[in-house]
Amino acid sequence: MNLRVGAALVLALSLATSAAGAQSAAAPTEEAQKEANTHFQRAVTLYSEADYRGALVEFKRAYEIAPHVQVLYNIGQAYYQNQSYAEALTTFERFLAEGGQGHKEEVERAIVVLKTRVGKIDVSTPTPGWDLTLDDEPVGKTPLAKPLAVSIGRRKLVATKAGEAPQTKFVEVSAGETKAVTFDAGHVAPPPPPPRASAPEQEGPVVPHKRSPLYTVGWVTAGALAAGAVVTGILAVSSADDLDQARNTFPGNARDIDSKASTTTALSVTTDALAASAIIVGGVTLYFTLTRPKSPKAAGTTVRVGGGPGSLILGGTF
Repeated sequence: MNLRVGAALVLALSLATSAAGAQSAAAPTEEAQKEANTHFQRAVTLYSEADYRGALVEFKRAYEIAPHVQVLYNIGQAYYQNQSYAEALTTFERFLAEGGQGHKEEVERAIVVLKTRVGKIDVSTPTPGWDLTLDDEPVGKTPLAKPLAVSIGRRKLVATKAGEAPQTKFVEVSAGETKAVTFDAGHVAPPPPPPRASAPEQEGPVVPHKRSPLYTVGWVTAGALAAGAVVTGILAVSSADDLDQARNTFPGNARDIDSKASTTTALSVTTDALAASAIIVGGVTLYFTLTRPKSPKAAGTTVRVGGGPGSLILGGTF
């Protein structure tokens, strides 16, 4: 059957026949017929451009809106060109069974050809009420009235039912063959997993932060250097007083003045060195003390500030 030759003319003639049939059919309204005609004309254009999938969609939509038997002929043609042979065979047989006008001999020849490209699948399920899909298209609920007509080749068959695990089977079907497919029993769908309870966060024991001995060494060293600077500073001041007194004594003793000057200079330099060292060590120790990880505060922390004659007293419990 050469469906490509004169396809646009055949479709146009089918449209005219459909329109005539619409006048005798009571179901479609004028508005519905107009909408169906729009889809039909679009399908004719797509078919003439060899867009058979698009044409099939538009033909089927036109038939849904205004179900004229003549449109089944066009739907069968589109199925044929899409190589959906089983669907084309079923549609052409329906066209003849429902009294389609015209193209009878052409459709009968097409049916003879299509039967050489179609097989059947006889489906059995353990219980009735299974929903079946063939190549992801729904085909009915078991038990089926008759075996499924399918295009030859590898077909995908899926059976689903509430409370049962879905089952999938792939079947190789040859022309004229009736392949028996049986779905097994006992495939109960597993219950959904219980919601996962989140474990409460457990706080570990509070480990008090241990003071590093380096902090202690740093502060002790800084204190010792500061104390040394104070002592040498006092000695330097005293030596400077002695030097001034020696210089103001007449007649002066040059050797004694030189000795006192050397002592004063040495004490002053030592004081400066000790003070600078105390500042450096104290600064470094203070930096690391402030930036160390903080330990949890203990309860009952208090700070007390007091004063006395010429003094400031800071105390507390930690």
